[in-house]
Amino acid sequence: MNSDEVKTNRQSACENNRGQVAVEYVLLLAVGVFIWITLVSQLVSRNPQKPGMVINKWQQILQFIGSDEIEK
Repeated sequence: MNSDEVKTNRQSACENNRGQVAVEYVLLLAVGVFIWITLVSQLVSRNPQKPGMVINKWQQILQFIGSDEIEK
């Protein structure tokens, strides 16, 4: 092998690594977005049959304030 072939092989390997890094980045980004969407839908869902945890707790706080049980 001469030095030109070695340089070409190294350049090819670097280009493949950059492509792999880009693919891994996109996959990690997709997984992160999926997890974020799942968490948000579970925490702040406004579905009346199954409200999210934050919405449910907020409704409980509002009902407690509205019942005005301070005098008891």
